[in-house]
Amino acid sequence: MFKVRFLALAAILLLCLNAKAQTSSNISIGAEFGLPSGNFVSLSGIGLGASAKAEFPVSPQIVLTVNVGFMNFFGKRNQLINLPDLTYIPLKGGVKYQSQSFMLKPR
Repeated sequence: MFKVRFLALAAILLLCLNAKAQTSSNISIGAEFGLPSGNFVSLSGIGLGASAKAEFPVSPQIVLTVNVGFMNFFGKRNQLINLPDLTYIPLKGGVKYQSQSFMLKPR
């Protein structure tokens, strides 16, 4: 088991050494699916949404990132109760630093 983990880590490190810096802006979008957990199960069913991420290079080693999304959890409905939908819009910004030997990307 140790050998498998060591080989996987070595492969990841080799891939990181060959990473190239971005020189143009990058925008990506995606769909999201959520399942409620804990006490939230009694208020909501599934959640559906979308998110977008943009990366803006400042220098060859530094990239600014912005993430924004939309998530809607559908409220539970039956003959006795009619709970409203719960919607939230997460927003996150960050800085990605990449050198030739490693990449630092806080989340």
